[in-house]
Amino acid sequence: MTYYTSRLGTLILWIILVSCFFFLAIDKPHATMLWGAVTGMMLIGGILVARKRGPEIKELGPYR
Repeated sequence: MTYYTSRLGTLILWIILVSCFFFLAIDKPHATMLWGAVTGMMLIGGILVARKRGPEIKELGPYR
């Protein structure tokens, strides 16, 4: 049996999760700001580390 994901089920789950997020964002604004700040710092830190320690781009030879 192949794996099947219902679009309606995905939409219902997405609506529930987004609704919970907005409820918590309205009810606990300081926690939402803390979450946003930590997420932003981790994203910026990850990008900076990936630029410095990422694999080098190989130069293209005469045969592409």
